[in-house]
Amino acid sequence: MYSPCDANFGPFQDVSELLKQFRKTAMLSPDLESAVLRPEFRMNAYRYLVKATVTPFRPLLMRLFPLEVAYRKAIWARLIEDDDDDSDFFEGIYHAGYLLSLCANPSDVELIWTGHMLNQDIGELDPGNFVGAGLEQTLSYLDTSSHPDAPDIACFIRTNFEAFGGEAGMQRWRDRRREWLLEY
Repeated sequence: MYSPCDANFGPFQDVSELLKQFRKTAMLSPDLESAVLRPEFRMNAYRYLVKATVTPFRPLLMRLFPLEVAYRKAIWARLIEDDDDDSDFFEGIYHAGYLLSLCANPSDVELIWTGHMLNQDIGELDPGNFVGAGLEQTLSYLDTSSHPDAPDIACFIRTNFEAFGGEAGMQRWRDRRREWLLEY
């Protein structure tokens, strides 16, 4: 279990080496499982993944997003500090949500929703995080989902999609998110 206060996360290996290994095996090796607990590793992984075809890394991103949620909860509860202006580890939740949305699997909105409105610090996650699979595909999925939050997620998407600029606005958002990660 992730403990944001645990400073001994094990060996920190080269990000690209571990991610290339993951891509070959689609499994989290013990070294990768240990490394993902480090916020600096996750940030470097996001920088790597934004340049890659992200879909093969979906299982990894599904592991990383809950770690980012836990990290932000720990900051909010003052269990850890992330006030180093140079680190920006607190931004990981946005990067993980964006990259997960690029996998274009409508069921991922249920996981991403766990970070939405987490606390005042997070606020709302951008609507673009919720329509990576496309508006109609995502809403169709949510209309048949048994997830207890499916109606709320669908309402959020319906309410915000056009206000966010429709599909053209979503593409601008994706482009800006990519640029943000590339500039990191």
